[in-house]
Parts: sequence; C-alpha cells; structure tokens
Amino acid sequence: GECRIVFHGLATNQRYQYRLTDSHGNEVLQSERRLPFKGSVNFRDCGGYPTQQGSQVKWGSIFRSGQLSKLDNEDIKVFKSLRLDLIFDFRRQDEQEMEPSRLPKSETPKVVKLPINPGSSMAFYEQMDNLVEDGEDAVSKFMTEINKDFVKSHSYAFGKMFEEILSINNARFLFHCSAGKDRTGFAAAIILHSLGVRMDLIEHDYMLSKRYFRALEEVKNLQKKYGIEHLSQKALYPMLDVRHEYIRAAIQTASEEFGTLDEYLAIAIGLTSNDKSELRRRYCRR
Repeated sequence: GECRIVFHGLATNQRYQYRLTDSHGNEVLQSERRLPFKGSVNFRDCGGYPTQQGSQVKWGSIFRSGQLSKLDNEDIKVFKSLRLDLIFDFRRQDEQEMEPSRLPKSETPKVVKLPINPGSSMAFYEQMDNLVEDGEDAVSKFMTEINKDFVKSHSYAFGKMFEEILSINNARFLFHCSAGKDRTGFAAAIILHSLGVRMDLIEHDYMLSKRYFRALEEVKNLQKKYGIEHLSQKALYPMLDVRHEYIRAAIQTASEEFGTLDEYLAIAIGLTSNDKSELRRRYCRR
C-alpha cells in the first residue's frame, strides 16, 4: 500500500533531498519535483526517473519551467541556489519582449534564445474566431497540429539545445517557454528519452503540467494578454489544457517520419550514439 511522510517547519525558500532506506539497506534519493517559486508555477526538476539501463536521472541538474518574468526576490534566491549554467528560452521574440525574464544580476546563466513559433503562435489567435465557431474539437485539433509541427519545422532549435548542453561539461540547465507545457514538454520528452527513460514515465512527466499549470486560472490572463476577451473561457480551454494526445502527436510524427524516435534524434536532431552515452554519463546515476 501507500504511505506518506509529512515534514513540518522546513524553510520554503530552500530545496531539500531525502535519502530513503528500507530494512534491507536499499536506498533511493528523492526530492520534491516542483520547486517553491511563487512567480513560476510550473517550475520543476526532471530528475528521479528510472532508466531502462538500470540507473536514475540525477536530481538538481535538469529543470523545466514556464516564463520567468514574475520571479520575486525570494524566488531569485532559490534560483541562484540552482547554480544553472544554461537557460534555453523557447518563447517567440514578441513573448520575450512582452514579458522579459527576471534573472539574478550576478552569476547569471548563459541564456540561449531558441524561438519556436507554433507553441503559442499569433496565427492561433488570428484564427480563434473561426476555430471557436467550429467547436472545441477544432481548437484541440489545432493544438495537436502545433505539437506535430515541433518535429516538422523546429528540430533545429532542439538540436541546438543538445549542442549547447554537450558543449559545457556537466552543465546544469533549464529550458522553458511561456506556460512550460507544450514546447517545453516536447523538449523534456526527447531529453528524457535520450537518457533512457521509458515512454510511460515521459508521458507522466508531461502530464504533471496539468497539476502545476492551472489552465482555468490562466484563461483570464491569456485573454487580457492577447486582447481576446470576447472569446469564452470554454473555447480557450483546450489550448491551455494538457492532454496525452498532444505529446503523443509529436512523438508519433517523429516516429512515422524517421522510423523511430531514436532515428529522429539521430537524423533531425544530430544526436549520435556517443552523444547519448555522454548525456547518460553526466545526468544519470546508479
């Protein structure tokens, strides 16, 4: 069965890891996946997942999040404690200008801007009136097509991400977009796959955005941000929602066009077998 251990009185502006040991001496290192940021609700660690090679993805090295424009002073302290080397920003240029990231003024990580348009493309908002008339299924289908387009049109950006990661030994890195669910979700999927994590766990990680990114709460912010208050929250919900079919559309497209997801990583992303071995050496532990 399940059991729960609750800790009280721990400072909220720090990160904790727990070493759990059973009566046979088996140990597992565990950490809270979501980080305690007030200004970025979908900021989390990609560590802790078991791999098919018998290892575990390291905690504290690979992070994913939504936008970083609303970090407060306490958030900045926690952010600095992560000692990041790289930040990958998948937002469009206009998104970056509208909501510039708030980062520490000292020891600032290298920011690599890799704009990916489909994740929240203006074309979506331009088409929304017609899409809404066609019903919620049309909006959901549009989001599915967006995820397919990550593979069809934006592999260069993801390839550049891997290139930058491999260029710095044992780099701690963060990748993000606006909500931290679509563009970021696909990036997390191919990173975890390259490390040997099973697809069911990759989908589990993807779906955690449904817990940490409250779609209904974000609808009003989205309406105001893009001037689409005339569109109903119900109509916009499929765009903000997190659904299995979205990430499956991207993975299936990669597999169909290149034979397997591994072939997609090799051909479109440029990730060699040696690269994957090196990533596993750096980011997995026995």
